[in-house]
Amino acid sequence: MDDLTVITTERIEEILGEPFQLTAHDCHGTSIALVKSGAPEFKGCRVARGTARAVMGQHSWIVHGDPYDIEVKITDATLWSYDTTIVGVHVQNGWGTRYMPHGGRGTIWDYRPPPAPVSEIMSLDTSNLSREAKVFLDAIGPLDAHGWNWLGDAPVRGWPAGEIYAAAWETPMIGAFIPIDKVGMTTDLNPAGVYL
Repeated sequence: MDDLTVITTERIEEILGEPFQLTAHDCHGTSIALVKSGAPEFKGCRVARGTARAVMGQHSWIVHGDPYDIEVKITDATLWSYDTTIVGVHVQNGWGTRYMPHGGRGTIWDYRPPPAPVSEIMSLDTSNLSREAKVFLDAIGPLDAHGWNWLGDAPVRGWPAGEIYAAAWETPMIGAFIPIDKVGMTTDLNPAGVYL
């Protein structure tokens, strides 16, 4: 979408039905409201969550594509309330040095190896997984609670993260080890309805 740079504060007010100033420090609420609005500017978008320069703590923004694509187009309607150098709606192509979605830094192959199991093995039903996902799980497994926690903390690039996270999320006991933000950004499950 080449028209990203023309998303104005007035347009955000029109979509949300409230003054732009009310978006201040409401990064996730504003982002998901815009994504769910049906406005053509945000068709096919989703909410990303991670860190952003000048924002203390976690932050959410809108991505026009895959949150883990470093060249994805970003719209951030609340950054102005954290960074006084930003005026109005912030739009940029790619993460640059400002944004980092949870699990976006590095690849699984740069990450530390999985811990050896010390407790009960926790297995997924792999019957509906791709061959690539099965091979990956065989290569790193078996996993106990510590292993699933390791996988939940791992970078999402370099392995079929979305496919495995989706299966894990829907598996009793294992889903608790997978961060909701990573499920929301790597799958179409849309946990709690706050990503798509």
